[in-house]
Amino acid sequence: MGLKTLKDLAEGRYMYVGMVQLRHVREEAIKWIKWRRSLPFEQEPCGHVEEWIKHFFNLKEADIKEEDLK
Repeated sequence: MGLKTLKDLAEGRYMYVGMVQLRHVREEAIKWIKWRRSLPFEQEPCGHVEEWIKHFFNLKEADIKEEDLK
């Protein structure tokens, strides 16, 4: 799943996700947040999308950092 699919998810175009796929989507969301944060500030896209993704998956900063350990 790439950026386009996450953008579709954020815009409500991809709302049906099977239970097996949900974990994968959550992991991809965390990867996307990390990628977005690695960009220089002037190139930073979609800050509102990150907030929506964190709300949708009920992500906390600890969840994002926890993935670094795996």
